[in-house]
Amino acid sequence: MRSLALTVMLLSYIPVALWHPFFGALLWTWVSIMNPHREVWGFAASLPVAMLVGVATIVGWLLSKEPKRIAFNGVTMIFMAMVPVVTISTAFALVPSIAWDKWDLVVKTLIMSVLVASMATSKTRIHALVWILCLSLGFYGVKGGVFTLMSGGENRVYGPEHSYITDNNHLALAMIMVVPLMNYLRVHSAHAAVRLGLLAAMLLTAMSAIFTYSRGGLLGLTAMGIVLWWRSRQKMLFTVLFALGVAGVFAAAPERWFDRMQTIGSYQEDGSAMSRIEIWGAALKITAGNPLFGGGFRVTHSQAVVDKYSPGATARAVHNSHVEMLVENGAAGFLLHLGLIACTWFYSSRVMRLARNVPELAWARDLGAMLQASLVAYVVGGTFLSLAYYDGWWYLGILAVATHAQVLRLAPRPAGFMAGPARIPATSGGAR
Repeated sequence: MRSLALTVMLLSYIPVALWHPFFGALLWTWVSIMNPHREVWGFAASLPVAMLVGVATIVGWLLSKEPKRIAFNGVTMIFMAMVPVVTISTAFALVPSIAWDKWDLVVKTLIMSVLVASMATSKTRIHALVWILCLSLGFYGVKGGVFTLMSGGENRVYGPEHSYITDNNHLALAMIMVVPLMNYLRVHSAHAAVRLGLLAAMLLTAMSAIFTYSRGGLLGLTAMGIVLWWRSRQKMLFTVLFALGVAGVFAAAPERWFDRMQTIGSYQEDGSAMSRIEIWGAALKITAGNPLFGGGFRVTHSQAVVDKYSPGATARAVHNSHVEMLVENGAAGFLLHLGLIACTWFYSSRVMRLARNVPELAWARDLGAMLQASLVAYVVGGTFLSLAYYDGWWYLGILAVATHAQVLRLAPRPAGFMAGPARIPATSGGAR
């Protein structure tokens, strides 16, 4: 029954996406980030939902009165540059049979990311994207938090099947990244009930991330919490919440949770941690043999390849987003990956600087600050988790450049300021 209900709902949304392509962009974000079709049983779980929504959005954009301008800025140019890079790395992949399926998914996501960024042309649309991200990941955060309370933290929290965030570690990082965005919405929501609801969602999502039992997630949460406190204008509130949260975990967490977290400091004695270090070494050796474009998607999953470059190591996921990009796409892909991190930080910093002391741009300043907290969570947590191509973190860059474009329109220019190539022209038809 749920399968049929979801199918009818999604099919009814397709004509709306054709008529209003930005609605299609929001629908794509929801499907791509939340994977609602993976939460039902039956035929809907295997439907090509993302493809249907993506095609409808592209067709609607081409036929609509939406400005046919691609947003050219540091983030979108990196997305566009990634397409030929991952195509070349896949064409010369060491194991082509396992690389092309991942190529198909990544390239489609890159194309849609450019389109979404090009349609995020107003404050209203930016807020809508933030809400969709928070609702999509908050669903798993709130559900996981309630599950944790009911089970006493004895069981791990997992994500939807056959998605980027199926694994408990990956889900932890995704939920950690969305907590600062929830805080942004909380600060700028007009209704007290909404603010309280978002505060509860933040606490449940953080709890859910902790009880995925992900050590990388815990490190990412710690780093994110520090930046969130540093960038927040409500430091006392977060100090109290952090203290209560730590006290709650120490009081209620089961012994096996502590046993797992304690291995962070004694990784030499932990088989899982040492196997990660082993595969990192193998990945670096594979990269050394294929320096420019790497070995192709999922190359470290091939035991034959691992045996060739690092005999004795066991083939597995590389468990490091940054090394994952390096080994699969070489120096070319790795530099683009680092460039996307740098651009997201740069644009959000520029937003904060330009919006400072401009009351009507307080929202932009706060969003820039929260994007940086989310980005730090990804960079730190991603050092221990394989999420190089997860579009949930790509949206941080999309939001940063979209907000930057709005600030350029409204903020007073400081002396010697140069807008550079990051400007996106304002259009009258951009905020339907």
